[in-house]
Amino acid sequence: MNKPQRSGWIIIILGFAVMILMLFRTFPQYHSSETTNRSSSAAEVSLIELSGIITSANMSGFGSSSSIYPSGVKELLDQARLDSSPVLVMTISSPGGSVAPTQEIYDHLIRFKTESNKKIYVWMKDVAASGGYYIACPADKIFAMPSTITGSIGVILQLINYEEMLKKIGIKEKNIKSGQFKDMGSPGAPLSKEAEEMLQSMVDDQYELFFQTVLRHRDIPETLLKQYAQGQIFTGRQAKENGLVDEVMGWYELEDYIKEEMGWTEDIHWLRYKIKSNFWSWFESKLPLSDLNLWNTLQKKSGFELQYRWKP
Repeated sequence: MNKPQRSGWIIIILGFAVMILMLFRTFPQYHSSETTNRSSSAAEVSLIELSGIITSANMSGFGSSSSIYPSGVKELLDQARLDSSPVLVMTISSPGGSVAPTQEIYDHLIRFKTESNKKIYVWMKDVAASGGYYIACPADKIFAMPSTITGSIGVILQLINYEEMLKKIGIKEKNIKSGQFKDMGSPGAPLSKEAEEMLQSMVDDQYELFFQTVLRHRDIPETLLKQYAQGQIFTGRQAKENGLVDEVMGWYELEDYIKEEMGWTEDIHWLRYKIKSNFWSWFESKLPLSDLNLWNTLQKKSGFELQYRWKP
């Protein structure tokens, strides 16, 4: 076999490999449950582990980390609703994300809480900020580690404008539009004062919804909460002091806490429901481009979106 033929076969094989990996990527990642040493008399606790950016759909893929998305969370809650445990523990590791999916996940949790009659405990891991904190609010109790980063109560809308750069290279954007605000936020056109005021009103409206949600679930005076809800972040210990979380403790302390609350003497048997990484996400984590978030870049739509997200 000569060199051109060998190269052709290599390209074909690589092409098939990529197709297979893409098929793996499309498989649902949330139909997974496992039990450990389960018995009929066990002290059972449901466990859902949420990690990643909050998005409208599963965005795990090339160059991206795991994500939290409404349909996945609903599926996990539907499974947990069917087991016999009296408690659901939900771990959160997320800086937040898009506003609409965050509100949708919150609604799923409120419905689960009403229909299941389970106690809901949230345990914050490394980060549970902004939207990550929003979806923790329905919990009966919120726990954090001393080093957890939480808070960041607020809304952000980021716009990029490269009008000046286009001028330097001789390119001008021209939009044919039906109304003066139709190209509002376009990166190649200036943002008028009226448009900026309109966008600010949208941010303020969604901030008020976030604020009222926290106020509804946390026993914090409104004037005091206003001071803590200006986008600042807190450690777990600081959040305990200002009332954003109930207790600061590690995982094993949480287990002991649940056993004491439920009056159990035996060890907890965890019923795990979690969003699992598939083969594709494992494969892409081994590539040198994995830190570039290339897949998200390729999939990102033009325009803008409101986000409950902590962005350092």
